[in-house]
Amino acid sequence: MLQQPTGISDLGGAGNLVDALFGMEMLTTDTCNESPEEPPKTSTECARKLVVNITGGNAAGATVTGNVDHLHEGASSSLDI
Repeated sequence: MLQQPTGISDLGGAGNLVDALFGMEMLTTDTCNESPEEPPKTSTECARKLVVNITGGNAAGATVTGNVDHLHEGASSSLDI
């Protein structure tokens, strides 16, 4: 017998489950310091991945020496002594 699906009933305005769980809406406001009379430009962008450019440590024993792509790599590298 088929039953009604159960799960998340409210996606918080997201169009699908992936966007509800992992999506983020970013608001960007660009201003011109050289021309203050120019009005700021505001835009909204939807993303599912937040890219953070962190360079790995160069300390002796550091496990990550290049770019860090994941939070756990940066935390692990900073805890290494």
